[in-house]
Amino acid sequence: MSPKPTTTSFALLAITLALALSSAHAHCPASTIPDILKYYGLPPSIFPGNGVSFSCGPVNQNSIRLNINLRGKCTVVNELGAIQNVLKCSEKISAVLSHDKLSEVKGVTVQLYVKLLPWLDAAPFGPLMTITGAEASYAPFNLKLFMFISDKGNSPAFPYLLFPNQAPKCANLALYDTFVANTNPEDIPFNPLLVA
Repeated sequence: MSPKPTTTSFALLAITLALALSSAHAHCPASTIPDILKYYGLPPSIFPGNGVSFSCGPVNQNSIRLNINLRGKCTVVNELGAIQNVLKCSEKISAVLSHDKLSEVKGVTVQLYVKLLPWLDAAPFGPLMTITGAEASYAPFNLKLFMFISDKGNSPAFPYLLFPNQAPKCANLALYDTFVANTNPEDIPFNPLLVA
């Protein structure tokens, strides 16, 4: 038996795989999730940065649908004083991106925790919120603000400048409630996405 058919099969498989991977990013305006978000005038740190893969698909000439696949369900914890914000992401996240706006967000929930005294565990504060969108607005002196929309209402408008330029990393923290008080705030990057 000649090795040529096997070599040809592997070559065809490699070409097919390369085409499939390039078509997944064909409608993406950049090669990383933070750069895609920046392209649309959105904060680069609103989605976790350790996804397995992502793809873009056109919605109309001004919008795309961004699909992000994570390694599994994950949690990003951010802290601002006594408030701990817990972003829980599904294995698959999707959103429609247009200039200064997110819509049809799927796969992201936020829960606030408050730590009243250093020796007490943080306790949930307010309802679990499902993020459904976000949009930018402008304050006096052309200060760009960013507000999140959830099934429980809108967040305050945060100055765009407060958002880190790098996407946060998420961890698999299914039992977060049992050790939330032991989180070291110095290990957690601040992300205003979660202060609602």
